[in-house]
Amino acid sequence: MKTLTAQQPVISKPARNSSVEFLRLFSLLSITLCHIMGSGDELMGFNRYVVVAGNSFFNAGTGVICFMLITGYYGLKLSAVKFNKTYSIIYSCAMAHLAYTLIIKEPSFAVTVHSLIPVSSSKWWYASCYIFTLLLSPFLNMIIERLSKKEFTCLISVSIFLFYVIPTFLYFDIMNDRGKGLVSMIIVYFIGAYLRKYPVKISKKKLFAALFILLTIMLAGNIAGAIVLDEACWPFSRDCTVTTLAVAVTEFLLALNFNYTLKALNFVSSKTFYMFLLANVTQRHYIPIDGYSNSLLFFPICAANALITVALAFVVSLVLQFVAKLIQIILEAAEKLGLKMLKSAPAEKIKNKLTKFINTEINV
Repeated sequence: MKTLTAQQPVISKPARNSSVEFLRLFSLLSITLCHIMGSGDELMGFNRYVVVAGNSFFNAGTGVICFMLITGYYGLKLSAVKFNKTYSIIYSCAMAHLAYTLIIKEPSFAVTVHSLIPVSSSKWWYASCYIFTLLLSPFLNMIIERLSKKEFTCLISVSIFLFYVIPTFLYFDIMNDRGKGLVSMIIVYFIGAYLRKYPVKISKKKLFAALFILLTIMLAGNIAGAIVLDEACWPFSRDCTVTTLAVAVTEFLLALNFNYTLKALNFVSSKTFYMFLLANVTQRHYIPIDGYSNSLLFFPICAANALITVALAFVVSLVLQFVAKLIQIILEAAEKLGLKMLKSAPAEKIKNKLTKFINTEINV
C-alpha cells in the first residue's frame, strides 16, 4: 500500500452536464413525493400498495444516495469559501424554518434550538453529513488518490458488504442509523469517486435493463413484505439496503451516458441544496388528500403536491439568495465607509490624542 502524505491531491473535475443535473432534480422530487405520501399506515386497500410502489420507484433513499454519488464523482475540495457558502445555505434555510414556525405555527423550543445550531443538532441529517464530509474531504481525497485500483475496490467492496448487504438481509445495520449517517455517506462518496477515477463503460440498453430488473425485484420484495406484515412497508427500499444503492448507482451511470446542456435546467438544479432543505418548510398538502385515501387520484394528488412544494422551495431559495446578496452589499458598503471615516482628518486627530494619552499614562 502506498504511503499517505499530508499533501492535498489535485482532483480533476469533469464538466457538468444537464443529464446529471436532471438526476439531481429528479432525486429531489422523489424524496419530496415519498415524504408527502407518508407512511401509508392510515391507508387501506389499493392505495396502501400505491405507497409501497411509490417508495419502490421513487425511493427517497435512492435520491439521497444519488446526491452523494454526484458529490463524490465531481469531488469536494475544502476551502474557507466553500465551507462558508455551504454553512450559510444551511443556516439561512434554518432561519427561514424558524421564522415560519414563529410566525405561522406555534413557537417550538426544539425547532428553535435545532435552527440555531442546525449542523451540530442534525436538523437535517444529510446537511450535517455533507458539511462533515466537506471537512474530511482533504483526507478522503488522499485515500482516493493514493490507493491502487485493487485496494480501492477492496475497500469499497468490504464497506458495501458490511453497511449495505448485511442490513438488507439481516434487517439491522451496524451504525444503527438506517443508512442515514456519515459512514454511509462517506462510502457513497468513495463510490462516486471510484466511478470518476475508473470509468465504467456499460451501454444504455444494458443499464436500462438492469434498472428495470432492480426496480422489479425491489417492488416484489416490498409488496411481499407488506403482505406478510399486513402493513405498508418497503424493506428493500431503505437507505441501508444494497437494492437501494444498486438502483442509485445504475441511475447515476445512466445519467453519465447522456451528455447535453440546458442552461435553464442547470440554473434550477444549482438551487437543489437550497430546495432540499426548504422543502421541509414548504411541504404540505396544498391539494387536500383526506378525501382521496381510497381513490385512484391519491398518487396524482401527492405528485402534484410534491411539484408545488419544490416549486415554492425554489422561489424561497431565490428570495434568500437575494437577501444574502443585499446584506453582503450593505456590509461591504459599511466596511468601506468605516475605513474611509477612520482615514479622515477628525479620526486621525482623535487617534493621535489617544496615542498621546496612552503614552503619557505608560510613562507615569
